[in-house]
Amino acid sequence: MSFIVTLSVLILFSCNEKKVDKKPELVLINQTSKIAKNEKSFKSYFKIDSLLNKSDADFTLTISNNQKSETLPVLCNCEKNKKDNTIKIQITSGIPTKTELNSGQKGNRILMNLGKPGSVKGQMKTLTFHIKDSLIEKIDLISKSTDNDYGGLGYNHFEVSKYEVNISKMNYAIASNIFGNYKLILPQQYGYFENDTILKGTFVCNNWRINTLDDLKSLDLNKWNAQKQSEMGFQVNQ
Repeated sequence: MSFIVTLSVLILFSCNEKKVDKKPELVLINQTSKIAKNEKSFKSYFKIDSLLNKSDADFTLTISNNQKSETLPVLCNCEKNKKDNTIKIQITSGIPTKTELNSGQKGNRILMNLGKPGSVKGQMKTLTFHIKDSLIEKIDLISKSTDNDYGGLGYNHFEVSKYEVNISKMNYAIASNIFGNYKLILPQQYGYFENDTILKGTFVCNNWRINTLDDLKSLDLNKWNAQKQSEMGFQVNQ
């Protein structure tokens, strides 16, 4: 399946959070939103920061509830449309299944097992920024699981409306020139630990196909595992 191939090929491209103590060149959107626990107020914006440094990005995502935090490895893919001046930035991470989390399992099972075809296990989290010109059209988070998590569906999807996004350019003709950082306040838990609704990270773009909502909704990680095990001619111990 192209989804897993994409993740495997792009293990060299990634994203993470770094503090950027610099004044932005231009603020394009600025709206104040009230959020729940641990935050008094939050300003959602999307802006150019000409002082961003591409080398500040790395392969991690920080998850927090303002009292504790965890850092996970991630992959970053980008898909541009030069004609429409749009870009979609997709950041993929993963955590153990809910059953494993309840038993104390830690780590990123999805990315850890990419090098062992047929052994991918856990909850895969796909965060996508949909950007056109100087606007963020939407930000969504899609979750898939090899277990019957998410109400027995193995699937969850929601949009994020509270964000701070700094970007290097708003001309998306050359994807490799697009990088930046972000902070998001999720409308529900990320799912690694209690009340983990704050995400911070960075992105550096490549020119690659991203996975759509329909791609991810129909993806069956267990069937993919079985197919890869059959192609390899042996069973991978989980």
